[in-house]
Amino acid sequence: MNGGAARGRWARISIATSILGVLVFSACQSSPNREVAAGSDELAKARAIFQRECATCHGAKGEGTAMTQFVANVNLKSAQARALSDEQLRQQIINGKGAMPPFAGRLTPDQIDALVRYIRQEIQGQSNR
Repeated sequence: MNGGAARGRWARISIATSILGVLVFSACQSSPNREVAAGSDELAKARAIFQRECATCHGAKGEGTAMTQFVANVNLKSAQARALSDEQLRQQIINGKGAMPPFAGRLTPDQIDALVRYIRQEIQGQSNR
């Protein structure tokens, strides 16, 4: 092999390695933005689930509807609903309670977890517990 061909090959390898390094560095720098986007995406999906599965009784904002606002446990902004732990809320979604049907088998565990986070953050304006 002559010297020119070897230098050309090493030059291409060097350039490829440099490009790869820049791509890896860029990916590492942008990962927090991806987490925010994933969180926003999860929130949007949970909102859609809430609107589809829960808003008929709990209302779009979680305060009940004109037809259900006087039914016990319908207002998700009430002190009683806020006092529930995340696990208690999760179990009520899974098993149902009173007139509320169970959602086990209808929603995945991940969807239920996202719904609990949505209720806490968006409906009740508090963090998970």
